[in-house]
Amino acid sequence: MARSVPRVSALASLRMFVAFCLVAAGASAFLSRCWAEEADERATPVLLDESPPPIEISTTPRDTASANAQGDFLDPEAEDVSAEVITERQPAADTKDAATGAPGDKKAEVENKPGDKTEAAGDQAQATVVPPPPAPTEEELTKRRERAAEFKSLGEKFFNFPVTGVLYTRYRLRAGAGDHDQDMYEFLSMDFGDKNRQPVTGHFDARVAEDLTGHHAIAKADVFAGIVDTYSSQIDPTLYSAYADFNRIPGVDFLRAGRQFNYDTPEVAQFDGLRLDTKPFLEEHETVFSFYGGLPVHQYQHSSAGDWLVGAAAEGRPWKSARLRLDYLHADDDLSGERSGSQLVSSLGLNTGDGTQHNDLLALSMWQTFRNPDLRLQGRFSVLDGEPREALARVVYNKPDDQLQVSATYRAWFERQGRLATEFDTFFDTLLGQEPYHNGNLVVTKGWTEYFWMEAGAWVRRMLNDSSVGAFNREFDRYYSTFQIRDLPIKGLSYSVTGSWWEGHGQAPDTGQVGADVSYRWKKEFQSSIGTDYAMYKYDLFTNSERDQVRTYYVKQRWRPNRWATLDVNYEHERSRNGTFNTLTVTFRFTF
Repeated sequence: MARSVPRVSALASLRMFVAFCLVAAGASAFLSRCWAEEADERATPVLLDESPPPIEISTTPRDTASANAQGDFLDPEAEDVSAEVITERQPAADTKDAATGAPGDKKAEVENKPGDKTEAAGDQAQATVVPPPPAPTEEELTKRRERAAEFKSLGEKFFNFPVTGVLYTRYRLRAGAGDHDQDMYEFLSMDFGDKNRQPVTGHFDARVAEDLTGHHAIAKADVFAGIVDTYSSQIDPTLYSAYADFNRIPGVDFLRAGRQFNYDTPEVAQFDGLRLDTKPFLEEHETVFSFYGGLPVHQYQHSSAGDWLVGAAAEGRPWKSARLRLDYLHADDDLSGERSGSQLVSSLGLNTGDGTQHNDLLALSMWQTFRNPDLRLQGRFSVLDGEPREALARVVYNKPDDQLQVSATYRAWFERQGRLATEFDTFFDTLLGQEPYHNGNLVVTKGWTEYFWMEAGAWVRRMLNDSSVGAFNREFDRYYSTFQIRDLPIKGLSYSVTGSWWEGHGQAPDTGQVGADVSYRWKKEFQSSIGTDYAMYKYDLFTNSERDQVRTYYVKQRWRPNRWATLDVNYEHERSRNGTFNTLTVTFRFTF
């Protein structure tokens, strides 16, 4: 039975939330001014080392998730580009002659002419004798520290210790189909220490969700019923991760202890336990081993008795431009009695299974990079309990000089999936078993000038092995083209138009649609957007709903008064065959 608690009115809650956001933003702006330099231009922090290193350039591939069949926006696959990070440093030596200090002085040049070896050697010896720079005075060191302090996080300023983090506060109001719902979310993420400086570092993630409206009826007709409504309290605290890393163990990159996620595996694992990653050895191949195991964390199961998981991975470079990774994960999940542990699942008549699931996953992944042409390849193949499970192939071609990128992705799911350990099928209670399918997409992005950009793409999804078509499991084709103009006629203004063609293959009518977006960044800290998009299918996994033929209109406003605070206000008006829905989201993000 839900406990009775005094409730604050929805309007009062919204007022308190807005007041909190404004106060926090104002306080953040005040702090930023207090710590700001008087100079208009902020200089690069001066290193305390006498000989700063040269320019460092590193290129890191960013692996984006596969695209969703929602909205007439630029396809996420198109964002799979290299992020080039450049750290500027002062030159290690001046072009002036070290001995005389005069630029271009031929007397100091070393000429290795025949018969003049003695003189050349003497000149060379004289040129290499460089007097050491004078030691910085205490006043100079103080100034350097003051300039470097401007680039510290708020956590480092307050605690004089590497502490960084982010706090999200989100209010969401939904209305439609004769119902409404209000929720408040708080999410806190923190990092403690610097791996290069401290032997022990830590990380923490937590979330608190509150239903401001009150419990829902937990029925199919209640479109906003959620998991929180199945509990006796309307406040749902969740600890996602809390762990410590030990960084000074010989031969070990880190030893992690506590509640943690492992995102490096083909299926994300959350568990209470240990993880150990070795340092690279076999220098040419950079071979690394990873071992982990513990008690799985299943946030919405009433008991973890009988649950455990263990895994290992090996990763290395068979040759310089390639990377190979082999993963193994075993999970035991005791599902006995889970039917009675979830009122929502029971009311909807979903089969949660019984007994203990024992599953083994083996996956092989490979990445290959070419410099000329700029081409990146990725592949993955996994086997679950001895049967093929999934295959992935991706190729990305870049030609920066022509502002051109071409990417293609193919994914296949081979076997009909029943009840598995939660690690391998997190959404079984809402989506039931996974049917075999395969899909592919192709995206081409081209910049014609710095102002005009175009993107065109295709997305095709089909079922495999005569699998069933139904909710959350559709066949469709989508072809689209987007034209975008940036910084014309004024800087900060961008607008785009998207034309798309959808084919529903008997599940939905074929249709041509248009989407548009106009965004403007003004006064540096403000950004406004307005637009519309269309999706043949739109999914809400947490309310177990699929909406068809969805047209969405949106307005977005962002205010970023300083580098620590961001306030976002988003409104969406959605029309579909299932009804009309309105959603207002207010999010305050504070970085420290």
